[in-house]
Amino acid sequence: MDELDKAILDAATRDDQSALAGLLVRRAAQRLTRGELADASTDLGDAAGFLRALGRLDETAHLLQAQATALRGAGFLDEAIDRATAACALAPEGTPGRVAAETELGEGNLLAGRADAAVAAYERALAHGREAGLVEIAQAALQRRLAMAHSIAGRHTAAAEAAEEAARLYAIAKRPDGEARARIEAATALVAAGFGAVAVDAIAEARQAAAGDPSAIAELELLEAARALRGHRAADALVHARTARTAAREGDALLPYVAAAFTIADLLDLAGDRPGAYDSLAVGWVTAADKIGQDLAAAMFRPRVEALRTSWGAPEFERIKDAYYAARRT
Repeated sequence: MDELDKAILDAATRDDQSALAGLLVRRAAQRLTRGELADASTDLGDAAGFLRALGRLDETAHLLQAQATALRGAGFLDEAIDRATAACALAPEGTPGRVAAETELGEGNLLAGRADAAVAAYERALAHGREAGLVEIAQAALQRRLAMAHSIAGRHTAAAEAAEEAARLYAIAKRPDGEARARIEAATALVAAGFGAVAVDAIAEARQAAAGDPSAIAELELLEAARALRGHRAADALVHARTARTAAREGDALLPYVAAAFTIADLLDLAGDRPGAYDSLAVGWVTAADKIGQDLAAAMFRPRVEALRTSWGAPEFERIKDAYYAARRT
């Protein structure tokens, strides 16, 4: 038993609930640092109980919110949502504590797949945040979470509106990186919603905000590829996907690079260029493995390669594969 455990035992023996709560919070902080989320959540819950008995409700709400975060990290989503709901009930309206509690409730519901409940929680967090004088950057971050929840629920127009509001707030705060990211998210939602002309304008605005950032350019080129496919312009989509792959490589952006490699492979396969489709996946696999290791790269690329084997048939797949590596050797 270390010194902190001894102090906790001593405070419990003396029934000093105030001291006990403080010591439990200290131990929870240590456990969180070590990644012991479940044990830390137990300490935070116990500390919250002692403070509630003492009538210290604001502090209780803060600890319940922290407990919810720990439970969410440990994968106990129902319990996390329950604690966050309790924190919201205790935290005063229009305070930073209420904003934090509602935000945590949104995060728990989003992870649990309850998009509508997440939207409601994020909207409440924004309302309390405006009352509390929440700074623009924090409001923008909440608007981006709201946009994500709307997108998951299939409400792409609402997602675009929330992302555009986030971009506006980032611009006020003079945060061009955040503005660019939010404008890309708004354009993505508009493409998903099928708004052609409006999406074109949104992509143009995002390009201007991105200011030559290759990672952002890669995502925008992927959006252009998706828009071209919607318009049955496969050749244009391929050009955009290849531009996206180049930009992603320049920007060291793994996920856009992988998405571009997949898109190129799909487009070439549809065009009947099977060697080109295989090449896109093979090169992408090797490039990803250099960044994240062979195991993770295989988890990403092997299903797509095996899908080609199934689609083409094993003999044709092996013929193309052998020809590819023969050409590489020479």
